[in-house]
Amino acid sequence: MDITEHWLWSNVDKQAVCTQLNKYLTLRGEVVHQGRNNADPKAPHLVKRDEVEKAIKFFKELVKVTDGVAL
Repeated sequence: MDITEHWLWSNVDKQAVCTQLNKYLTLRGEVVHQGRNNADPKAPHLVKRDEVEKAIKFFKELVKVTDGVAL
């Protein structure tokens, strides 16, 4: 079963979901492996608060539609 066929919500199609998921996974890797290597505590974080909020919303929707699939 291809679960990605069910990744549709609010005018977001499967391809857009897959693309966004890949972006978040890439960003996660950057954050984990680079973090705040800069010694300057005033240096900006790799991820801004609004980006985190968008990611949380995205993953909540992804979980919701994935959970709704009858296996």
